[in-house]
Amino acid sequence: MCTRFVYRGSDVITGFNFDISLAKWNHQVIKEKERFYIGILRPDGIRHSYHGVNQNGNAGTLLYVHGSPAGAYLESPDCMTIADLTEQFIQAQITFDAAL
Repeated sequence: MCTRFVYRGSDVITGFNFDISLAKWNHQVIKEKERFYIGILRPDGIRHSYHGVNQNGNAGTLLYVHGSPAGAYLESPDCMTIADLTEQFIQAQITFDAAL
């Protein structure tokens, strides 16, 4: 998954290629009023928005890597997975500064 940004004046154009194995991932392109994303069907029955852009122009992409057992431990209630962070950013639930 690669993301590219092009800036021209006050316009920002965001694009990404979605290179997955169609045999492994059940996905659907979803366009809503406030965002456009590729919904990945997960075992919880929800199409998660791990790759997309919202009406604020914020784009997010979740890179797929193998999980680390060391990352399963949460030190505080403020901790979240990178998947949750990415999805909340695409959904405009958090700002770029909050994501950082």
